[in-house]
Amino acid sequence: MGLNYRDNLAILDSIEDKVKIQENDIEYKKGIELIKNKKYSDASLALILLSNEEFKDSSILYHYASSHESANEGKYIDANFEMDVVPDSYKGILWEEILKYKKEIKKKMPVLENNMHTQTYRSSLTGSDDGYTWNISSYEEKVSLCKDLSNGRDEWQFYYDLLNTVYDTDDTYILEQSIASMAGMGSAMRQ
Repeated sequence: MGLNYRDNLAILDSIEDKVKIQENDIEYKKGIELIKNKKYSDASLALILLSNEEFKDSSILYHYASSHESANEGKYIDANFEMDVVPDSYKGILWEEILKYKKEIKKKMPVLENNMHTQTYRSSLTGSDDGYTWNISSYEEKVSLCKDLSNGRDEWQFYYDLLNTVYDTDDTYILEQSIASMAGMGSAMRQ
């Protein structure tokens, strides 16, 4: 007796899953080779979709490659941010190289990490700016302002996430509101 329609669909799904895993494995190995060859931009592109699917260690490898891209452009805050995703206890593929790099990139962080009020780095983004300005500002400028908003406390991430969420809109009324007013409302709602 032949297979019914459901059995045929189940077999096809199983075959598709196996093919997808094989394709992912090829792309994963390609990403690893690109990292080994220090082609970090290409590695990021190869690993980003796998990272979203949580395929093996692809997320860690993606952040590692992206961190190198940022560091190569002198964006050490972004590079460090990418490496914050990697746990210090990571023991996957390329773990020694990745954890060594994580320590090295922390050393390259500008003085602003410990003291946002020094003259070493000053953001051009201010609380009087609006959502349009927020959206075109660099990550470093946003972090600097958020650290100023939190008065140097470790709550800057709250303001960063809040403002990114609030200004992720096409609503002109919201985008025209000042950063300080949005941060103030968020802070009041938080308490």
